[in-house]
Amino acid sequence: MIVEYEDVKPLLRLEKSGADKYPVLPTILEQVSAAIENHCQRFFLLDEYVESEYFEGREIPLKALPVSTIKAVSVDGKSQALNWRIRGDRIVFRDHMDGVYKITYKGGFDELPPDVKRAAVLQVCHEFQRSDHIGSTSVTDPGGTVEYSGQLALLKEVVRLLAPYRNFAKGGW
Repeated sequence: MIVEYEDVKPLLRLEKSGADKYPVLPTILEQVSAAIENHCQRFFLLDEYVESEYFEGREIPLKALPVSTIKAVSVDGKSQALNWRIRGDRIVFRDHMDGVYKITYKGGFDELPPDVKRAAVLQVCHEFQRSDHIGSTSVTDPGGTVEYSGQLALLKEVVRLLAPYRNFAKGGW
C-alpha cells in the first residue's frame, strides 16, 4: 500500500499501537491506495508486474514507472527477444505489431515521492474522519457545522499533489 497505519497515526492522534482498535482504517488505507493508483493510471511501489491486453501499433505504455528491468515480452505467445527496446515509460517495437501482448517487468519507486505520500495521508485522514458520515451533506458537533458536497472523492489538494505523477500514456486524464 502507498500509505500505512504508522503514516497517519500522528495526524489522526491515534494510539501508538493497535491498528486493530480502528477496524475501518485498514480498509480506508487499501481503498485510498487503489484510488490514487487508479487516478494516476500507474503503480507506484517497486515490484514485479505483468501487463497483458490487446494492442495494435509499435508502442506499449507501461503502468509501473519508472521501469527498472524487463524480464519478458511476448505478443500472441511468441517471445519478442530482439524486436523491442525500452524508451522511458514504454516498450517500443521495431515493427508494427498487433495481438495480445504480455510483458513481465520490474517497476515503480523504491522510495515513494513525498508528494504522493502526503496526498495519500491527507486523503486517508479525510476519509477516516468522515467514515461515520459518508453521504452526509453536513455534520454538526459542539465545535460547529461542516458542509460537504455529499460526494466522497479525492480532495482538490490530493489531485494537485498527484498531478505530476499521472500517466497520460495510460489514460491519466
